[in-house]
Amino acid sequence: MAEEQPRADPDDDLQSFPRALAEYHREIGAGKPEPAVRSDIFRRFPHHAGELELWFDRVVRLSASTKGTEISDSNVTAPFSTNAATRPLEAGDCLAQYQILGPLGQGGMGAVYRARHTHEEAAKRFGEVAIKVIAADQLHGFDVQTQLEVVERFYREVEVTRQISHPNIIPIYDWGFANEKCYYVMKLLKGQSLNERLNAMGNQGEVYLEMEAAKLVETVARALHQAHVAGVVHRDIKPGNIFLDEQGQPHLLDFGLAKSITERSELTRGGAFVGTHAYASPEQREGKQILPSSDVFSLGIVFAELILGSRPPDFLFRNDEPFPLRKLNPILQSDAEVICQNCLKTEPARRFASAEALADDLARFQRKERIHARPESFSERWRRRIRRNLTSTLVALAGVLSILLVVGVFYTRGIQEERDEAERQRGLADSGRKEADRQKSLVSRYRFSSDMNLAQRAWEERHLLRMRELLLIHGSAPVQDDPRGFEWDYLARMCQLDLPHVEAFARSVAYDPQGRTLLTLERFSIRLHRSLYNDNSKWGIDVL
Repeated sequence: MAEEQPRADPDDDLQSFPRALAEYHREIGAGKPEPAVRSDIFRRFPHHAGELELWFDRVVRLSASTKGTEISDSNVTAPFSTNAATRPLEAGDCLAQYQILGPLGQGGMGAVYRARHTHEEAAKRFGEVAIKVIAADQLHGFDVQTQLEVVERFYREVEVTRQISHPNIIPIYDWGFANEKCYYVMKLLKGQSLNERLNAMGNQGEVYLEMEAAKLVETVARALHQAHVAGVVHRDIKPGNIFLDEQGQPHLLDFGLAKSITERSELTRGGAFVGTHAYASPEQREGKQILPSSDVFSLGIVFAELILGSRPPDFLFRNDEPFPLRKLNPILQSDAEVICQNCLKTEPARRFASAEALADDLARFQRKERIHARPESFSERWRRRIRRNLTSTLVALAGVLSILLVVGVFYTRGIQEERDEAERQRGLADSGRKEADRQKSLVSRYRFSSDMNLAQRAWEERHLLRMRELLLIHGSAPVQDDPRGFEWDYLARMCQLDLPHVEAFARSVAYDPQGRTLLTLERFSIRLHRSLYNDNSKWGIDVL
């Protein structure tokens, strides 16, 4: 069950000063006339008429004057310039419906008091509470714009904190504007801040044990993750904003510098850096967009401070080189060092993906299980060194490329010369081959002419078989080199080249002078080939 919160009027939860201001700003943002909106707010929230009147006179009119809005009363003063605003509260004073019991602490821009509700029923139910008030005496003398920024930051803390529900984030019960002081009411915890605890341990020569530090940071990381889920980045994680109760449980507080994740600007309107420089991430220092990974970086510095006994020197985490923490604490476990180094990566994308991922790895470390964070690999280390020494790397790379270019030019030239020589040799070979083919063709034609002359002579001498042998030599010439012409056709027709088929293994052949009968002695038989027609176009075979 969610913890019940006290109200300004216990009989009506809706009659609250924060709700009235929220309604006012919502109506103004919708474009409604300011006088009509103010009258409507007075009507709907009569229990806070006095507080609202002071707020409108001191803050709303002041805000309008800084934006150039025409106001009838030109003597507008800053909200913290009167005696009532600058006088600090003392025990016995009343602030709205709360009675001050005494001071609890003083910060840079605020003071915290112990108090209790003046309504008896609420006082019995919730007991003592803590009230944070803007330290008007410290703001006295600043210009109007600066005071408005402080007021805006003060109430932003209220707005942001009330969006987050987590047992390790101190809840805010009520807030308002009374006695010309901005205030909010929160749960009262007894204990001390982590910063005070570290100072006390340092004076006694003590340090946090690794497991104790891991447990503390894990708890804070889970509370921080809840804020991130709500869309809020804290922007000021440091030991002073971590409160340890009497049981040693850490509680995250002071969301005065918190912002929405979607916001871009990291500086105030005056251009001043916001946050604590010693714990701020590189992107926060440079005014870049702030994401949850920035809070992870700040929490990593807190973790390093716990396990080392003091905050490490600032320069150790302002470059790409992860500093080996075990040089400062030789007995530090390697897993604790790796977790811390992964929080403190310069590039946000290389850190833990979320505060919850950091908390889970710290839980594994406490259970002595294998953590998910890994030390930097060799390739990552070289890439980082190249980025860090980019100028010298580029000069060296340019020199290497120049050398490679010169070598490449000479190599390419040599290859081209070899190709040209090979092409020349190929051309010579082709020329020689063509010349050889031409000579071969000439020889073939000379032989053909000679054979045709011999065949003609054989015909005249009636040596038909000799004539046929000479004609058959050129009977299967390739088409492209065929030397045969009309003379071959004429002689072939004269001797009727459709000769009988003789087996390749015939031992001897005999024929008559007329060429009409052919006798062959073959391996197992004697065959008689006789011409059946006068033109020798058909032959008959008898096996003897």
